[in-house]
Amino acid sequence: MALSGTLTNVFRTGYGIQIEWSATQNITNNTSTVTANFYLISYGSSYTISSSALKTVRITIDGTTFTSANYSGSLSGNQKKLMATASKTINHNADGTKTFSISGNIDLKVTLSGVYWGTVSIGSQNFTLDTIPRASTPTFSASSTTMGNAVTINTNRASTSFTHTISYSFGTASGTIATGVGASYAWTVPLSLVSAISGSSGTCTITLKTYSGATLVGTKTATMTLVKPAVTTPTVNYSAREMGQIIRVTTNPSNSALSHKIYYAFTGISKTLLNTTASGNTYYDWTIPLATLAPKIPNNTSGTVTVYADTYYGSTLIGSKTVTFTATVPSSVVPTVSISKTGVSLYNGYYVQNKSKVSVTLSDSGSYGSTISSRKTTINGATYTTASFTTGVLTGAGTNTITTTVTDSRGRTKTTSTTITVTAYANPQATSLTAIRSNSDGTANPQGAYMKLTGSAVISSINNTNTKSTYIRYRPTGGSWTTAASDAVNYTPSLSAVVPADVNSTFEVELVAADYYSSATRATTVSTAFVLMDFHSSGMSMAIGKVAEGKGVLDINGDVWFGGNQMNTDLVHPLELDWYSMESLNGEIRITLPFKADTKNIYLVNFGAIPNPAGSSLYWNTVTGVLSVPVTYNGSAVVSRPKFTTLASHNSTMTLTVTALARKTDGTLVTEVAGGNEAINSTLVLSITGFGSNYPTLAARLPRLKLKRIL
Repeated sequence: MALSGTLTNVFRTGYGIQIEWSATQNITNNTSTVTANFYLISYGSSYTISSSALKTVRITIDGTTFTSANYSGSLSGNQKKLMATASKTINHNADGTKTFSISGNIDLKVTLSGVYWGTVSIGSQNFTLDTIPRASTPTFSASSTTMGNAVTINTNRASTSFTHTISYSFGTASGTIATGVGASYAWTVPLSLVSAISGSSGTCTITLKTYSGATLVGTKTATMTLVKPAVTTPTVNYSAREMGQIIRVTTNPSNSALSHKIYYAFTGISKTLLNTTASGNTYYDWTIPLATLAPKIPNNTSGTVTVYADTYYGSTLIGSKTVTFTATVPSSVVPTVSISKTGVSLYNGYYVQNKSKVSVTLSDSGSYGSTISSRKTTINGATYTTASFTTGVLTGAGTNTITTTVTDSRGRTKTTSTTITVTAYANPQATSLTAIRSNSDGTANPQGAYMKLTGSAVISSINNTNTKSTYIRYRPTGGSWTTAASDAVNYTPSLSAVVPADVNSTFEVELVAADYYSSATRATTVSTAFVLMDFHSSGMSMAIGKVAEGKGVLDINGDVWFGGNQMNTDLVHPLELDWYSMESLNGEIRITLPFKADTKNIYLVNFGAIPNPAGSSLYWNTVTGVLSVPVTYNGSAVVSRPKFTTLASHNSTMTLTVTALARKTDGTLVTEVAGGNEAINSTLVLSITGFGSNYPTLAARLPRLKLKRIL
């Protein structure tokens, strides 16, 4: 609310217009008169206007527009020139409030630094005027009065022209106290009101009607306590009251000549004087001292206050009576906590998903004697209970909320939270790479002397600040790398290149995507140009489906079929595993079998070199093999081995052949076995039971298990 204000429009460098308004108020008429001055302003010595023409100015106040053209547009440097004044008297609302609008414009019509300015305006803005007081609010010379005594009712009127009608309502009684009252009225409370209530005291509602002449301005009420003459027994007006609030101790003497001393006691505080009341006084309003009582109960939220009323006649103590109430620590008394956070491993000031951490420090304390008993902070799916800590890496992208709750010794809690923004991040991905032999224009040709290389990648941008580099490189096998294409601009690059490729060489090709944190590589090879059969110049090697490069006796590029079945020609990495199986012949071995896609996979499992001392009868009882889904071994699900006879070499072997077919489905390596079932990460489980008549424990004579992939 205000009685003045300013609106400004600096419409170009050095020039502005301004409206300054002020208001005066008439309380009796409930109006405000608003006067507005319109100025043309220069904000520097070099900002002048030379124009002798009178300028039309419009000022709009509360919907009414005032137009004038009394002053020219000439303006000196640093001048604030009055161009127009307007005034309007505005009626306030019935409750004394009022919001009005003000705006204005000037037909400037001048050219400033080559730019023509026609009408320059100040947009409409709303202002709330100070509220004009209306209905009077009654107050009393005393908030509690014994019947038969006088109390002054103050009207606190806003205008000396206002008059009032005062009435009351008390228990079963009501009536008019006075009419035409000005500033105040002294009311002697009728003793007849004792019949209006059954208790020792009651609340009287005073109704004050305010008039301006014959017009009713408004009505307000206030309450006061009327007390019967009673015995001297102390009372309080609350059985439970928050510390810091006022509680009333009432002493109603049976005789006006009696006086009282009022005391209190509390946990850790002995009987302490509060007040000495003169004879005839009936109450004492006590503000319960929060700072004194609360620290005495650091582990509780309430305690019992005992109030003593010692009754005196003169200096002689007649007697003492007490009353108790519960003083409670306000619910607003809670521990305090604030969160300080510092980024750890930020990138360019950003929290980065799966890379950054946050260091958190809590500043907390109890209140009015309490102490902090526990802390709980949650962030990033984790909970911390110390005052300072550093989180693990932040795995969630977006807004991460840090929420802390501290609990004090009273069991009161305080929760606060703050947020950090975590930028989404994933390691670079080399998403695709293709390399084929081609002609110079990139047309596929298995005998071409060029390679067409294409690839794509994805790099997290980290709000477009992450470093980025993507390139395709190639080399003859074992040779030096050459970059074919690169992109250091895009976060989702697509690269393509056609490069020369010697038909007699095999090439390695890589797509590398790198950022600030890491890099990703996707690789492939391009074989020599296709030749159905070729002999190496050494005469010691030949190739099928490619140019001979002297790699072994036979080098094959392409699928090989034998007896109607496709053979696995990947002999570069044959699997041969060799274990001592276990500490005895009784137990279970689990072997995860690597499968090659789109081929049969045949493994030989060999148990051999079993030393048998002369005179023992050692033999295999059963050997069973099971994949993670049904599969047959040598035509049956269970392979049994007959009893070994004692051999001079004490050596027997057993071979178990495992056959399955693996293939790719949507890029996932699966195992296809009998019945069309599929399983991922197929595991061969061998359950072995062995025993000997003379050697029930055979830990010293362990068989050696050999697993070799042959196809």
